[in-house]
Amino acid sequence: MKKFLHLIHSQRMHVIVFAFMAWNITLPNERFGNGIVLPPTPAFTTVQRPQYDVVRTYKTLITAYTSTVEQTDSTPCITANGFDLCENNKENVVATNALPFGTLVRIPEVYGDRIFTVQDRMNARYTNRMDIWMKDLQKAKTFGLKHLTVEVVKKTEDFSVAQSQ
Repeated sequence: MKKFLHLIHSQRMHVIVFAFMAWNITLPNERFGNGIVLPPTPAFTTVQRPQYDVVRTYKTLITAYTSTVEQTDSTPCITANGFDLCENNKENVVATNALPFGTLVRIPEVYGDRIFTVQDRMNARYTNRMDIWMKDLQKAKTFGLKHLTVEVVKKTEDFSVAQSQ
C-alpha cells in the first residue's frame, strides 16, 4: 500500500497534502503483536493557510485588557467601532489609537503568526500604545506591560480548504 505525507512550506504559507490509497492500511503494533487497521481516508485533502505581507514593522508598548466596566466604559463588550467582543469571544482583537479600524497586525515575539484586528480605541492619552483584549482578567494582569514588535500586515491570499474524493 502506498501512503505519503507531503508538506510544502513557503514564505509563511503552509500547504499540507495527505494522500492515501482508498484501501485500509495496516500498521504493525509491537505491544500486542497484531496490526492496527486504519479506515479508508479521503484520497486527497489540501489545507491552505492565508498568506500575509508585512506592510510596516514598529516597536510599541503593549498591555492587555478585559471586558469589565472598570477597564472600559458602561458597555464593556462593545468596542469603539461597534464590534461585540463577548459575542465573538476570540482573543484576536487589539485597541490602539495609532492605526485605523480593521487594520491587521501580528505580534510575533509573543503570538507568532496569530492575526489580530484593530477593533477598539484606547484612552486619548495613549497615542502610541496597543492593548490586547483577553477573556480572563488574571491572564491580562499576568501579561503586564511589554515593549514588543508589531507587524502591520495585509492579506494576500484567501483561506481555502479543498477536498476531493
